[in-house]
Amino acid sequence: MLEGIPLTWGEATKDCTRIPTSSEYVANTIKLAKVWGGVREKFDSPIRITSGYGLPQVSNSVGGVSNSQHIYFRALDMQPLNKDFGKLWEVLKASQFTGLGGAIFIGRNKGFFHGDTRPSGRIIFPY
Repeated sequence: MLEGIPLTWGEATKDCTRIPTSSEYVANTIKLAKVWGGVREKFDSPIRITSGYGLPQVSNSVGGVSNSQHIYFRALDMQPLNKDFGKLWEVLKASQFTGLGGAIFIGRNKGFFHGDTRPSGRIIFPY
């Protein structure tokens, strides 16, 4: 965990079973953790990380896209434990995440949101 950032290796790496070895991925993680810290602080209620760093074969096995930001350690999927998806979505839209995924804005809810720190401009996509 980075000082002052409420994200642990266990949360982001499936209980430390998927540890990145690339210095690029570690740098991506630090940026991701800083953005995530702002979301957790503003939401002010517990949020569960449901997915973080994922190896390409894991992404493929769960139907992920081939260029998933999870395989570069730039993405987190999350759920608000208080079930306030509307508030979490508003916090995410106001955050520094450059990629946001969720279906709440089109009237559906899969039970989680996606936030990432992709290097290109902001994109919001439905699940």
